Parts: sequence; structure tokens; C-alpha cells
Amino acid sequence: MINNHLSESEIQQYSFERDTCNNIILEHVSKCEPCRIQASNYKIIDEKLKDVKKEFFNFDLSKMVLKQISADTSSSKLLINLFFSFLFGFMAVIVIGAASYFIIDAISLKEQLANLPNPVIPVMSVCVVVLISVYTSEMFSRHRKLMRLINTL
Repeated sequence: MINNHLSESEIQQYSFERDTCNNIILEHVSKCEPCRIQASNYKIIDEKLKDVKKEFFNFDLSKMVLKQISADTSSSKLLINLFFSFLFGFMAVIVIGAASYFIIDAISLKEQLANLPNPVIPVMSVCVVVLISVYTSEMFSRHRKLMRLINTL
């Protein structure tokens, strides 16, 4: 026989999976009143938990989430985001262009860049504007989502 009491896991095994218990555990529970009481308490708790009714929510969470998502994709907000994104991109290109003009003039690379074909600079400018516009559009949408989340708290 075991001199100590059974561990919690052994008592739970006795309570819920008696057929997997070894003879030492079975013999101990048959002779130890405190361990037998704990095992019966586990069975009582298990029976009471089976009787508890499951919670029922009377609203549809998926509809609420879809409503929030559809509110984010309205065309007017998308146009506003695009407008400000392009405006920011245009201003960035002007600032970068002016700064690069003065930097190029300062380090005397103007003659080397003058030999480049004409379409290179406008193509590069358009690429920069598109990249900056996409980035700022994403930044504005993240900002709006975070502000909406803060306002709901």
C-alpha cells in the first residue's frame, strides 16, 4: 500500500478512467478515506458540469464583423485615401527633385546626368510617386482602423 496520498492526476485517473488504473491505486483508494472523498468530489463536479446549460448569444457576430469590413471599403473613403496618397506622393517627388537638383549641382554631377535619355527621369518619378502613394494609402487605412478601434473602446 502507498504510505502517502495519491496525487491529483492519480485521483483523476481513478475517477474518470478507472479501467486504466493499476492495482496499487485501486487498493489505496479502497483503504484511504480522504482519497476516496476526493475521487467522489471529482465525479460530483463532473456531473454538475454536464448539467450546466451552454450559453446562447442572441446576436450574430459574423454579421457585425462583415458590417465593419464593408464600411471600410466604401468607394468615397477609398477615393479620399487615393487623393491624399497621390497628393503626398506628388509633394514628395517635388521635394526629392528639388533636393536632388541642388545636391547634383553641388557635387558637379549635372553634366554626367545630362547625357541620360529623357524618358528615364519621368519614369523614375512615376515609379516613386506610385510607390509612395501605395505606402501612404496603406498607412492612412491602418491609421483609420486603429482610430476606429480606439473609439470603440
